[in-house]
Amino acid sequence: MENVVVIMPCYNTQDTVKEAIESVYNQTFKDFLFIVCDDCSTDDTYNILCENNYGYSLFKNEKNIGTGWSVNKMINEICTNNELITWISADNILDVDFLQKHLEKIEEGYAITYSGWLTFGNLTIPRQLPNQNLLELKKSYRLGPSFLFRKKLWDVSEHFHELPGEDYYFAVDCALNDAKFGFIDDVLVKYRLHENSVGGRLTNKTINRICSDDAKKRAQKIKNNNGIETYK
Repeated sequence: MENVVVIMPCYNTQDTVKEAIESVYNQTFKDFLFIVCDDCSTDDTYNILCENNYGYSLFKNEKNIGTGWSVNKMINEICTNNELITWISADNILDVDFLQKHLEKIEEGYAITYSGWLTFGNLTIPRQLPNQNLLELKKSYRLGPSFLFRKKLWDVSEHFHELPGEDYYFAVDCALNDAKFGFIDDVLVKYRLHENSVGGRLTNKTINRICSDDAKKRAQKIKNNNGIETYK
């Protein structure tokens, strides 16, 4: 099996980061590298991370660059060509079988795997499961917070976007590169929805419109280039 890398970008998550980290170390699959990157937090996040009771590799950006670019930086600096990679926001919680189930699926020959998730928090909405038809991504933002992908797929994509909705942009780019997607029909992540989360910020109509218009155009290219109605 390839090396497995879990990346956690952090910015002002002092109230949630410990629980997120614990969910990573509670995994039934144990053989992985855990990388934590603080994006110049202005609260107590970095001091909490420095306690490091779990032995993760800790990095700190020289300036605030955002979630997507923090992930790109860690992949570019740490990962080689043989890794399987995922990243988790520092306010989300992984199911204990998250890595195990993603690895079982990706070993079936997929380039990227994704699953359902459950929202919680003060803006909570019902359980979310992404559409298995990747062409339908043009109708929503949600590949979701639960995915695992091969490093070689990141190499040929446009990487993670600087705007909120990084997972949506990445999924569309992967589809444009004819990636084989594997869907896991299970809820493997609890996604904390609050005013400062990506989902919460996407309620902003301006951000919503920018993400939607751009990603819809990208998604439409899949249909135009491939001439197919289903994409798995």
